[in-house]
Amino acid sequence: MALSLVSGLAAKRRAMSAVQTFGFKPAAANVISQFFQDLAQTFGNPNLQIVEFVAASTTDAVVADVACKLYGVVFKGGATARDIRWADHATAADSPTVTFPIAVAQQGELLFNGGTAYGTGLTFDESGAAGASGFFIIGAA
Repeated sequence: MALSLVSGLAAKRRAMSAVQTFGFKPAAANVISQFFQDLAQTFGNPNLQIVEFVAASTTDAVVADVACKLYGVVFKGGATARDIRWADHATAADSPTVTFPIAVAQQGELLFNGGTAYGTGLTFDESGAAGASGFFIIGAA
């Protein structure tokens, strides 16, 4: 599965749509809008992909099965506090590179202006139907 990159502007529109779909607070929309503006000014509007995840006992959900850069994770906690985990791996998140705890109904953005490289791929794990929902912002390695 190759990355399905679109222009930075199209990715911003998709991200803003996801913000509305998941019911994020207006502050999240402001932060994400500013993030895309900074990306365009600093890195010349890189091509990106928005990959959504929903609270549905997601185990080893492949975000990208090829090398990529992670530009951000935007999340909204569910009815139960959970960890979200992701790994530099094309098929499994068994040995997570990052583990991030999310409280009940917590909203947040982890944004990396220059992107963080994942050499093998990016796999996500959030084990719990009442856990977090949101989206990843990824780009080419």
